[in-house]
Amino acid sequence: MRAVGRKVIAKALDRDAVETASGLILPQIATKDDWFGEVVAVGPEVKSVKPGDIIVAPVYTAVEFASFDRGETYRAYHEDNIL
Repeated sequence: MRAVGRKVIAKALDRDAVETASGLILPQIATKDDWFGEVVAVGPEVKSVKPGDIIVAPVYTAVEFASFDRGETYRAYHEDNIL
C-alpha cells in the first residue's frame, strides 16, 4: 500500500484506550468524535508522522476504504487533519 502527496493511511486500533508517545492515556469514550489508528503508509511529502506511529484524527475528515485481500479497513487522512 502506498500513499501519495501529503496523505497518511492508517488502520484502526482495537483498544479501549490509547497511550500517546508522551505517556498520556486517552480513553476511547472520552473522544467519541476522534479516531485512533496506527499509520501504515505515508506520502513522500509527509513530515510529521511515520509508519508505526499512533495517531488521533477527527472521524469525519477521512476517506475510508477496505482492502479485500487483507480483510481490513483503512482510512486516508491529509497530514493537516491529524491531531
